[in-house]
Amino acid sequence: MSLPRYAAGGPMSFLLHHVRRQLLGHLVVLLSVLLAVGCAIASQYGVKNLVDVLDLHHPSTQQLWGAVALLLGLVAGDHLMWRLAGWIASYVFVATGGSLRLALFDHLAGHGARYFTDQFPGALAARITTAADSAWIIENSLTWTAIPPAAAPLPSPKTAAFSPGVSSAQPVASIDAATTTEEVFNIWTFIEERFRTTPDE
Repeated sequence: MSLPRYAAGGPMSFLLHHVRRQLLGHLVVLLSVLLAVGCAIASQYGVKNLVDVLDLHHPSTQQLWGAVALLLGLVAGDHLMWRLAGWIASYVFVATGGSLRLALFDHLAGHGARYFTDQFPGALAARITTAADSAWIIENSLTWTAIPPAAAPLPSPKTAAFSPGVSSAQPVASIDAATTTEEVFNIWTFIEERFRTTPDE
């Protein structure tokens, strides 16, 4: 039995096909993670802003409470966005793995009885479960491990323009970006290795 066109393109094409079936949920998770990273970075400058206001000889009540409200809003936004991303991901990532699992089972169901004389059904079922679990691991690794450090350096140059003396953060940002590149490469290798264990005939 021939593979569907989206599966014949390789493991990445196969995985992306099922990600697109839950596209809205994945976009919400991605946006929430990016907003959480932005709030986390901005909160550091919120603290600096509050310290600058406190350094004033006679800060007005509006300045003082405005700085406090800004900092609290950024911290609250950071926590809220992470929790929203986790809540949506707990449904979307599982649904993606379930869709992938059903597609593989449907592919196996199209084979004749002769095919299963050479293949152990239990082993095939285990490989399908492994593929679905691998998809879940890949999505979680990208969402919680690779994307946040990759997105963290992006606002830094713009934010640094409003705050002199933060250029020392740039080497750290470069290290984070290099580490993230290595993580993405490792995840790509992981995809190739794990998805090659799925039934393809």
